[in-house]
Amino acid sequence: MAAALLLCGLVTLLLLAGLLTRITPEWWTAAEPGAGAKRRAETLENAVITQLTLAREGDPGFVPPHAGAWRSKAWAVSISQEDINAWMDDRLPQWLGNRERGFVWPGVLSRPRVECREGCVRIGVLAGQDSPRVVWAELTPEVREDGSLWVVASAGWVGRLPIPASWVLGGGGGYLPKSARDDGQMHDWLGALRGKGPLASPGVIRLDSGRQVRLVSIACHAGRVEVVAVSERE
Repeated sequence: MAAALLLCGLVTLLLLAGLLTRITPEWWTAAEPGAGAKRRAETLENAVITQLTLAREGDPGFVPPHAGAWRSKAWAVSISQEDINAWMDDRLPQWLGNRERGFVWPGVLSRPRVECREGCVRIGVLAGQDSPRVVWAELTPEVREDGSLWVVASAGWVGRLPIPASWVLGGGGGYLPKSARDDGQMHDWLGALRGKGPLASPGVIRLDSGRQVRLVSIACHAGRVEVVAVSERE
């Protein structure tokens, strides 16, 4: 009798877990790019380029290590999650293709979506073809003392079923389709999100003629991401 009750309990839990994986989390719907995504994406891209190349006031406390070196005062930008989602929906595959020749966004994954919360960001994809499910994780971005950018997952879900973040991101098989996990660039990113290494080291965006923008800090707030950076000339 006890064994039968235990078996019934296990079956019920498995059915409940399966049901929870198929329920779309509320934030996913709220993060949909919506109308005007293409226009939003273009506006954001142009604004980012402007900020990266803008003439900045020099940091009076900076001591150049050699002739020609220069650093600006710290400056900040704030980006809304609506703009981020619009850009990823419209521009992300093309941007990745420009960075890595031959890269093609996996057909088994939707474009990512994010929701910015205080201290962390939720990011997810609709994964699979026959019975797609929202696979997502909570990430905490951080610029460390050595200047490297880390974005480590602290929790994971499939639909509304909480699971270890490593399971979401490919550890031990994972919930993402194998074709996505086996892609070279995807594999590197998933490893970084599991804390295997920095997403970027150092956290710099190189421009031209020895110029670059170095990340100082990154913070998530309700609906926005705030980035503090300095402009430099090496």
